[in-house]
Amino acid sequence: MTSPILIDIKFPQSTALGTIIMGEHIFPFVLSHRKNSRRLSLRVNVSHQRLHVTAPWHTSQKTITKFIASQAEWVLKHMSSAFLNPYYINDGTTLSILDEPHQFVFCEDTRSHFYMKNKEFIISSPHKENFGGIAQQALKNHAYNFFLPMSQKFAHQIGQEALQVKIKDYKSRWGTCSKDKVLTYSWRLLFAPQHVASYVCAHEVAHLQEMNHQKSFWLLVKELDPDYKASRGWLKKNGRSLFSYTFLPS
Repeated sequence: MTSPILIDIKFPQSTALGTIIMGEHIFPFVLSHRKNSRRLSLRVNVSHQRLHVTAPWHTSQKTITKFIASQAEWVLKHMSSAFLNPYYINDGTTLSILDEPHQFVFCEDTRSHFYMKNKEFIISSPHKENFGGIAQQALKNHAYNFFLPMSQKFAHQIGQEALQVKIKDYKSRWGTCSKDKVLTYSWRLLFAPQHVASYVCAHEVAHLQEMNHQKSFWLLVKELDPDYKASRGWLKKNGRSLFSYTFLPS
């Protein structure tokens, strides 16, 4: 296999993304200089479809360029497989949210806020470029309203208590359960079938009693969700596609 030719690197300015151009391919990347780093390293962020380059403090751009060039085949292989076709959520978009169609509607208003009306996410703001940020907050709120009562219900079934429920935009997981009995879920589970989101909830609630993945843990998951294996299989096969949903940059 012939190594791809590194044509150009445009380094990021401040918090902006840089770009790596390899032949016909253009990949965004983030550069981090860290005082405790001893060597240059590369990592692919699948959810945001970008490359992360970590370099020791004061490493020159020339040195970083040579390093990326030396890893060109690796970059091309892993970034190409990581890229998803983005599905942009905008005014008028209709999506299946936990098996039910919902539409996003933008309304110009003097203040930024959101609310639900029937099966519509009403996104209001003085400026339409704020749509994405407000819509994401609306989805996180919707996820919270789904996972909170379900977590409490499952926890009650096994004689446990979920002290708090949080919603985040995880990069590589669907949920967590802390030792302090705080359950956290990815809002992107809204785009999955409801039985899949319910399985993740059962999985994390089971950790309130079993902080492991041993046989006793899976028996507890099955008690909460008898058909969990089908949902787990769906997530393994299709979970990556949930990261394709995004918003136009403001």
